[in-house]
Amino acid sequence: MRDTALDLIPLPAAEPAIDASLYLFALCNYLQTAYLSRRGVRYVLDADSVGKLPGPVCRMLGLMVCDLVHDASACARPQTETVTVTLRRRGTTFLCTISRPCLAKCTCPQTGLERVLGLGAELGHACIIRPIPERGLTAVMFDVHLVEPCIPAALSRYRAGEASRRAERLSPGVQV
Repeated sequence: MRDTALDLIPLPAAEPAIDASLYLFALCNYLQTAYLSRRGVRYVLDADSVGKLPGPVCRMLGLMVCDLVHDASACARPQTETVTVTLRRRGTTFLCTISRPCLAKCTCPQTGLERVLGLGAELGHACIIRPIPERGLTAVMFDVHLVEPCIPAALSRYRAGEASRRAERLSPGVQV
């Protein structure tokens, strides 16, 4: 059998897995510098021995953590000066919780939570996002095998929706 030109084109390599603990550690350090330090808030990360996640899944989780930590840094009346990010794993299921340093009935803007809920809606049954205001937490739970195939289409739809919402906010009202 003869090789054709198509046979000689290398297939894209599968994206390597990322150590979730190290990824969140680096991300939270960045968020500490960019957002939290200015407000006098620090973070605590608890994500020991959770292992590796596929690259797209790790970045999706990072996107959610960024939005939720940004919300926490914008709180006008912090109850505590600490944001806690916790990641746990049981088999292929991951649970990430992010605390808010404000009161349960806080009226601070939660645009990050709205974006995370929107992304969760795009991921459908593969990801569950639950705000738990009485405990000052937001929980993100997903099965890595269910969520990974959903990410490209979900992010595409999510970004398109965000772009249209941004365009609506920026466009002046049309008067008739």
